[in-house]
Amino acid sequence: MELSGRVAIVTGSSRGIGKAYAMALAQAGASVVVAARTLQPQVAVASGGPRGRRHVEGTLPGTIGETTAEIEAAGGTAIPIKCDVTQEEDVKAMVRQTMDRFGRIDVLVNNAAIYPRFKYLEVPPDGFDTVMHVNVRGPYLCSKHVLPHMIQAKSGSVINITSNAGEKTSRGTTIGEDLIMYALAKASLNRLTTFLSLEVAEYGIAVNALSPGLVRTDGLDDALPEGYDYDADPYDWKPATPEVLGPAIVALAR
Repeated sequence: MELSGRVAIVTGSSRGIGKAYAMALAQAGASVVVAARTLQPQVAVASGGPRGRRHVEGTLPGTIGETTAEIEAAGGTAIPIKCDVTQEEDVKAMVRQTMDRFGRIDVLVNNAAIYPRFKYLEVPPDGFDTVMHVNVRGPYLCSKHVLPHMIQAKSGSVINITSNAGEKTSRGTTIGEDLIMYALAKASLNRLTTFLSLEVAEYGIAVNALSPGLVRTDGLDDALPEGYDYDADPYDWKPATPEVLGPAIVALAR
């Protein structure tokens, strides 16, 4: 229970990697705010669009209520808060509710992200904006409104979930193809991490970027070509479970 007494916000934690992080932090003793835009189960409506459409629309399995229930069933403490990280009023309300309930925020995990696949010459302007708003504006807004509380406490940890897509291009692979917008956003997030860490270091606040590697989630299943064979893939896939992903996030949260 090395995080006993701490309070953590995990965005995008209704499913996948974010859910695994939220559960791992709770298992380590933290009280967790399970935040995402998915309050109720949604049904996908067939439509055209890039691979990863259902992930973008929030119509994959999993809700903040379900993640919260699993944490509580395991003996942990969690509350669900609906939050669209691209909307500043939503973010401010999430921070306010967290402070009202727990009186502190020790850890912020900026995990919410989307990764639709576009050909370079086929990226629509609204698709460009959507990816950048969720993957970069979201972490910026969450950090902007959480950090004043960490600065006052003179301690805290901000963890931005990134990807090696922001550092290099995986040419000729199914995994890396058509991820120009995701890669651009993660590269931006990496620079945001660097600059922010320098600004708040004097207050005893750590800002880190964590790249979990290749993790199989419902969102990735949606983004890959239909019938994609994970077993035939040479990559070392990880399951999105607290046991696999938890140690790194708990270490950075301390």
